[in-house]
Amino acid sequence: MDRKLLLYVAIDTIPLIRLSDGTHIIARENGKPKAFLPSAIQTGFPTMHKDVCTSAEARAFLISLGITEPDQVDDVVVNVLYKYKQDEFSINDKDYAYDIEKIIVAFSTDSKLQREKLLLALKETSFVMAVDAGTGSKLRVEPDKLYLATEHIKQLFAGIPNILIVDNSYECLKGEKLRDLLEACGALWFPRPQKTTSTLSNEELRILRREAGHEETSYRNDCLEDWIIQDIGLLINTLPALAVEERTERAQLLWESLCHLEERRRGVFEGEYKWTHNGSYTKKFPSTFLRQLNETSWVPDRDGKLQPPGLVIFDTLEWKNNPFLLSKITFKPPLLDQLAKEAGIEPAILDSLKKFGITTVADLTSRLGFTEPASKPADKLEPALLYDQDVYGDAKDLYGDLPDIPPGIPDTDGDGFIRSNSRNVISNQQLKVDGDSRGVNYIATDYLSYSSKKVGGNWKGSINSSKRPPGSNGGRPFISYVGVHTNDEESDPDGLDQIARMKLEELAIQQILAVEPKLKRAAAFNPGFDLVEEGSDGQPIRWVEVKAMTGTLHDRPVGISSTQFECARLHGAAFWLYVVEKVSSPEGTRILRIQDPAGHVRTFTFDHGWVHITKTEFV
Repeated sequence: MDRKLLLYVAIDTIPLIRLSDGTHIIARENGKPKAFLPSAIQTGFPTMHKDVCTSAEARAFLISLGITEPDQVDDVVVNVLYKYKQDEFSINDKDYAYDIEKIIVAFSTDSKLQREKLLLALKETSFVMAVDAGTGSKLRVEPDKLYLATEHIKQLFAGIPNILIVDNSYECLKGEKLRDLLEACGALWFPRPQKTTSTLSNEELRILRREAGHEETSYRNDCLEDWIIQDIGLLINTLPALAVEERTERAQLLWESLCHLEERRRGVFEGEYKWTHNGSYTKKFPSTFLRQLNETSWVPDRDGKLQPPGLVIFDTLEWKNNPFLLSKITFKPPLLDQLAKEAGIEPAILDSLKKFGITTVADLTSRLGFTEPASKPADKLEPALLYDQDVYGDAKDLYGDLPDIPPGIPDTDGDGFIRSNSRNVISNQQLKVDGDSRGVNYIATDYLSYSSKKVGGNWKGSINSSKRPPGSNGGRPFISYVGVHTNDEESDPDGLDQIARMKLEELAIQQILAVEPKLKRAAAFNPGFDLVEEGSDGQPIRWVEVKAMTGTLHDRPVGISSTQFECARLHGAAFWLYVVEKVSSPEGTRILRIQDPAGHVRTFTFDHGWVHITKTEFV
């Protein structure tokens, strides 16, 4: 035993190991071998001369000393990559091809641990020859800053500076094995998404929290994850300078590259906002680059002019259909052009108005320099006269005679609401004169009359529940007033605060989704509707606006905003109004579905409530 110990000590101090170049070194230093056994691959490590390793006994003895065959990954990490980390470095094509071949061989290792070690080292090393798509200059860069040299990528980014593509003029940088290696190191063949903190404003974040049903935040744990694609921005900025035919082709290439992105990284189309406040909350929102695609002019119209997607009908582009992208990037609905043509309006006029932000008649007349003709001052009527007029009788030419309907039930609760035997009756009298100049917001579906008289300086109303013949002073079925409010500070119809209202609406939406799983939530900041149903091609086929109530329609009416009404008018029978009654009481919850609410409107009636917003002075 003592003799063996002396032998091992001698090996560590006496240069007994003969190398392939004929020199001799010690076997180990600090317990680590100084040389490796000969192998089938050439490495940069010191290797023993093959003549001294031929016998099985000799190899067994050397292995007992820790001398083994070299590992391919270790050879690349230690002996190859160090050269490419130097600032000043030059290499001929033959030696470069040799290094790339060694890297590819090392990448084929069966060891998961060694493979991860190799990839980590490669990502930190500028070993790939690249070319700038805009300037044509050549340089060495890290693989995760590169695009693979596919024909699609080269055509997409042609002429755009600072876009780096693998220089496949080198034969060693071609082939499937090299492509697999570079992809594993972070090179891409579709637009490169980059994680970033969101550019959303505090107000936009507040809206996201409100839509999630919890507007409050502690601000201590707010976390935003968003995505940008800078290279798409560079491309879009280049499009206007291209010829019409080329920009059209380039826009189609961009769409196809987005299809590739969706195949590999679908999650980047949404950002995520997390916050805490008596619990943890999460809300998804469209990522920054997606909002850029929806708002920027990059889609060619029929004339080759670049427009935002919302001004171009997708079917006119002859692009590859992608349901997912079409659910994220909003193109112009074909129905809008059809409606414009039916109205005798050139569709391009609507596009121009939208493009220049002209959304009201006042905007249009102001831009054109028109002034409205002076109108005759309205006669000032006494309140008693206002309330005694027969609104429906005066509009008989519009409605015609209607059949008798059983009378409503007078309000015995004294809360100002009228209840009826009919399931479809919703009637709410809001008649305030002294100290309140609001218009009347009234919905009636039964034959009920309302008369007013002045009692003690205040106006009092009374309900007459007897039968009313057609044309008399009474209500009409399914007649809805448009609410005109000079004071925008409206109280909640159910007496809820804002947080409670948002929670109620969220609960209503959850109940709807439970029974109609085909419906999906609309994107954040989307006006006009809450839910949407998509067809087999991913295109919206149904739009749903949700109204949540603590009670029922017999207790109070519901209303829709002007934006929601316009959305209902635009989508026609594809638009639905869902009224969810008794949301907080699962045993009594009822979902009422109203199809095409705007389409059922036949007449807009203007009564005495509008007097409060009339202009009596001449311009």
